[in-house]
Amino acid sequence: LCTPLHCLAGAMPSFHTTDGVTLNYLVQGPSEGIETLVFVPAFCQPAWLYVDCLQPVAARGLRCITLDHRGHGTSQAPSYGYRLARMAKDLRELLEHLELSGVVLAGHSMGGAVMWQYLELFGQDKISKLILCDQMASGLIRPSWSLEQRAQYGAHASGEELLKLVSDVADEEQADPRREFLSTMFTENYPAEAKAAALDAACGVPRSAGARLVLDTMSADFRDVLPRITLPTLCIGGTCSHLKDCTPWIASQIPQSKLVMVEGGSHFMLVEDPARFAADVLAFIGR
Repeated sequence: LCTPLHCLAGAMPSFHTTDGVTLNYLVQGPSEGIETLVFVPAFCQPAWLYVDCLQPVAARGLRCITLDHRGHGTSQAPSYGYRLARMAKDLRELLEHLELSGVVLAGHSMGGAVMWQYLELFGQDKISKLILCDQMASGLIRPSWSLEQRAQYGAHASGEELLKLVSDVADEEQADPRREFLSTMFTENYPAEAKAAALDAACGVPRSAGARLVLDTMSADFRDVLPRITLPTLCIGGTCSHLKDCTPWIASQIPQSKLVMVEGGSHFMLVEDPARFAADVLAFIGR
């Protein structure tokens, strides 16, 4: 596992967004390549968490670029912009800064929501393929939905429960609930030291920022976006993830999709088994 000590901000290139924020990103593989994969991290997760996942991909000649979201990892933490639409704009500005097109766009958890928001706002012209890892289509329960629909959409919180979580994440006077609920998304087989590093990084994102992202991500509904995706798409889920019923449903909604379910895989299955993730990615993109 790559740790923050190996991924110092000074070694990471950066760019400036149109709303005045400096964002860093990691580059693995060749400085220039025929094909580029851009990776969008999960809620409150830093770019360095995914280095081991992408190293085998980079070793096969792809340039792999992982963005540190605003307020995440080594990027600047402004007091504003913690919503999916602004993060999709950040992603767009990264692609423009690097003059990229035809990229493989991959995202884990909230990173998938950022990708869907990107497609809705900016279209698919700069993207060649999508890789979606374990993200809900709609996280907020509607009373009219059946239990099956809730599981398919990934809805697991009522409005009251969501607002309580948002309030708890923002409340500096109490223990940070992100550590507890993210901890449940790893299997017991994941090394304790590596898990602690990931949880420490998550809790390093300002609590006010985390609260706004929880609210925006869980209340979003991308069900209508999925059938309009025309790109080849790899959907990866874990059979032990809380979204184990959601990933297959999402794959069924995207016309050119392929589904891979990792047996025994958690929500963080790609981090826990980076070699398996890399192999699935390389097979999908034909390397």
